[in-house]
Formats: sequence, C-alpha cells, structure tokens
Amino acid sequence: MSINKIISNYIVYTDDDEFKNNLELDENKIIVFKNIQHSLTVDFEILENKALTLKIITDGINQNIKMSLNLNKNSSVSVYFLDFSKKDSNIKIDAYLLKSGANFNYKCATLGSNVDNKNIEINVHHLANSTTANVENYGICKDQSHIQLLGCSKISENMIKCSTQQRAKILILDQGASGIAKPILKIENDDVIANHGASIGQLNEEHLFYLLSRGLSIKEAKRLIILGYFNNIVSNFKNDEFYDDINNLVLEKV
Repeated sequence: MSINKIISNYIVYTDDDEFKNNLELDENKIIVFKNIQHSLTVDFEILENKALTLKIITDGINQNIKMSLNLNKNSSVSVYFLDFSKKDSNIKIDAYLLKSGANFNYKCATLGSNVDNKNIEINVHHLANSTTANVENYGICKDQSHIQLLGCSKISENMIKCSTQQRAKILILDQGASGIAKPILKIENDDVIANHGASIGQLNEEHLFYLLSRGLSIKEAKRLIILGYFNNIVSNFKNDEFYDDINNLVLEKV
C-alpha cells in the first residue's frame, strides 16, 4: 500500500502493495483506504483526546481485511465503509475501548452479487466506564450471493455508564440470494444502555409498485432503492475530492 496523497492530517492510501502496519495516532487524522484490492491488516492505537476517521472502499476479489483499534481516554474512531468486494470476502474489525470517554462509530454498506459469499464481523469491547459505540451494517444481496453480518458488543462486569448499539439490515433482491444478520450483546451489568436490532427482508412491494407507476422499469426501480441504502454511507465522503468517483462507482455497481 503506498501513500497517494497527504494534505496535513488527511491521508489517502491506494492499493499498489499489501499494507501491514501498526500505526500510533498522536494527532487527529482522516485516513482513506481507496480501491482496496488485496489483503489489509492494520492495528491502530488512538491516543488520549485524539480522533481518527477511517474511510474504506473495497473492490477486490477474495477480500481479506483484519483491523484492530485501541481507543484511549476521550479518543474516537469513525469508520465509513463501502464494500463492493467479489467472491469470498472476510472482513473483521475489533474495537477495544480501553479508557473512559472512548467512542466508536461504524457504518457499512455492502453489495453481494453473482455467487459472492461475504462475512463481515464487527466486535466492540467496552473495557472502561463511560464508553460509547454505534455499529450499523447494511447488506444487499443480488443473484445467488450470500452475506453474513455478525457483531458482538461486550460490556464487562465492572464497566458502568456505557452505551452500545448493534444494528444489521439485509435486503434480498432475488430468490437465489440469502443473508444472515446476527448482532449480539453480552452485557454483564445493569448500569448501561444497550440495544440491538436485525432485519432481513425482500423489497417492499408497495414501494416497488409506486416506482413502477412512475414509469420506471423493474431494474431502474431496484437500482433506486439500492442507492438509498448506500447514500447513508456515501454522504460521509462528500467533502473528499474523489466524491464524484465514488458516486460513479456506486452507480456502476448497482
């Protein structure tokens, strides 16, 4: 992985080589992993009072991503993930909230088509008081693809005043497609806020009928609905100079 561009605290990595590294962040940064094609393994250490924004775009075959995030006091990490990987893909992210005030926010939209088989697992470990986390996974299954969205938020026995959320939603477009959404909470005390939700369903027939009544074809209507899923994530790239490229990629893939 080579550094493509550095503007103060804004860094873009493009996928020229395999990237394996341990990074300690002692200042606020925005890091973009753009057009990831191969394996990505990285460990981040976010120091006290610092913030990291990660923006990840994948478009490779047999994608394997493994990421570990260590968050210290009053630090924060926000992850925005657009996944267009193909065939067998495995993505795993572990966030360790080590000190009070640590905050983790994760949003991902993934598209499965043809015979793609995708496994995405996002785990949050609350290891200090007054830590917060929000995980949102959105999957869309076309053709004969399969997507599995897993996640576990764990709040240990002596950790109080924590807040955690796990959400997973999968939209099935074709009869041959399938999905599993399994967000899990492991809560070992009562003085916390914790919730989770999962849903798997087909296109809403009323929404589809409305779009067809406006003159759209079935293909165009499905495409518009899929774009709605991705816009929630794409909007977080709007200040990047390659925002138009991302929009074009989304349009091409859906």
